[in-house]
Amino acid sequence: MVDPYLFKEAFEGTYDTWLQWGAKVGSKKQARQHLARGEEFVKQQPYAEAEVEFGAARRLDPHSPRAFFRLGTMLANRGDWYGAMEEFEEALRLDPGNGAVRDAYDEAAREASRSRFRSSGFWR
Repeated sequence: MVDPYLFKEAFEGTYDTWLQWGAKVGSKKQARQHLARGEEFVKQQPYAEAEVEFGAARRLDPHSPRAFFRLGTMLANRGDWYGAMEEFEEALRLDPGNGAVRDAYDEAAREASRSRFRSSGFWR
């Protein structure tokens, strides 16, 4: 005879696994929706809204290099070079072979260096 308590524990463990899996799938789907909305905002040029959408996508799917890349791009567009570099670094950690992200990171690093040099008062 099967112990009903053991069966219940086994079922609950499986159920919890299914819930976790469902949450991940739902999160990835929601992240893709936020990315798509962000892309639409970029086309229409309300960049603040696009930045919010890309940030939401990043939170919902922290394994999406695209979300980190797009958020980094938005930060770079408003001159937050160090913030952009952090986002690009994470995108590169997730997708090390991505040349577009590498190029964006290099450009942000150059701009960050220039802006620090200019703000030092040395460059006038």
